Amino acid sequence: MVNAIARDMPLYLCIDGGGTKTVAVISDAQGAVLSRGEAGPSNLTAGVKHTVAAVISSTQEAISRLPGPSLAPASWPCPHPVFSRVWVGIAGCARPPDHALLSPFIADLFPGSTWRLTNDGELLTAPITSTDYRVMVTVICGTGSLALRWSRPDLQSPVRQVARSGGWGALLGDEGSGWSMGKEGVKSLLTFAANDRPLLPFHHEMMARLGIDEPHNLFPALALSLSEGGDATQAEAERKKKIAGCTKHIVVAARGGDGEAIRILTKVASEVVELLRPLVEDPAWGGQGEEGTLLVLGGGLSSVDEFRQLVVLGMEKEGWRWGDVKVVSDPAVDGVKALASL
Repeated sequence: MVNAIARDMPLYLCIDGGGTKTVAVISDAQGAVLSRGEAGPSNLTAGVKHTVAAVISSTQEAISRLPGPSLAPASWPCPHPVFSRVWVGIAGCARPPDHALLSPFIADLFPGSTWRLTNDGELLTAPITSTDYRVMVTVICGTGSLALRWSRPDLQSPVRQVARSGGWGALLGDEGSGWSMGKEGVKSLLTFAANDRPLLPFHHEMMARLGIDEPHNLFPALALSLSEGGDATQAEAERKKKIAGCTKHIVVAARGGDGEAIRILTKVASEVVELLRPLVEDPAWGGQGEEGTLLVLGGGLSSVDEFRQLVVLGMEKEGWRWGDVKVVSDPAVDGVKALASL
C-alpha cells in the first residue's frame, strides 16, 4: 500500500501515448516533475492489450524512479489510490467507442484517482491554461498527424473540441507526419532504383535501417508477418513505425544540403499547411480569425527546426497570422503541470 508520506504529498500523473512511444510523467502538487518512464507505442489502433501494457509499463518505470522510497507504493497496480489526478492521452482514442473500450482498464489501473482519458492531441491544449486565449488550434506531427480546433466560453472554463482535420490513420493519409515523410523517402528510393539512378546516401541509410541491401528486398521487409500466432494489427503498427523511423535520415540529409531530401521535407511541410486549411478557412471560424488564436505544434517533426520553419513559411504565404505559436516538445510534462494547477 502507499505509505503515509506519499498520501500526504499528492502526486499527479500524465501519460502521452503515441505511435512510437509512451511517456509517463509524475509531478508534485506544484507541478515540479519528479520522475518519468517510457515504454513502447500505445496507439489504440494496434489493439487495447498493447495500449494497456504500454500504460502499465511506462507508469511502473516512472514510479520506480520517484526520488526516495517514501513516495512510491510497494507495488503497482494496486487497489489503493496512488495519484490524486491522472490524465491519459492515447493516440487513436478519439471516438466514443474508443473511450468505452479503454475506460474500464484505466478505471481499474487508477482506483480512487480522478482520471481523464483523451486522445493524445488533447494534451497539447495544456498551454492555453496559462494564457488569455479562448480559441486554439493544436497540430500533432508525430508518427501520425492530427489537427484540432478548440474553444472555451471564458478563461475559467475548459476547452472544448469544435473542429477536426486529419487523424484518420495511415490508410487514409496521415499527411504531414513522420509516416508521410518516411513513405516519401521510400518512394524516392524505389524511383531512383527503378530508373537506374545512383542511390543517395540517405537511401542507403534507410535500407540499412530496414535491414535490406537491395531496393527490391524492400517489399518483403515491410510485409506483414502473418505467421502462426502473429498479430496482424500489431504488425501493421510496427510497419508504420519502421517507415516513420526513416524520417531522421531524410532530415539529416536535408540539413546537409541534399536536394532530394529537401524536396521531401518541403512536400511534407506543405501537407501540414493543407491539414490546417479546413480549420482556418471554415466559415464557422467566426470573427476572431487566426490572430485571436493560439497555435500549438507537437510531435517529433514539430521539434525539427528546419521542418517547422517550412511550415511557418507556408502559413505566411497563405496570409495566416496567429496570435501566438507555441511548440510543445514534451506533452506529458505540460499535461502534468496543467493537472497540478487545477
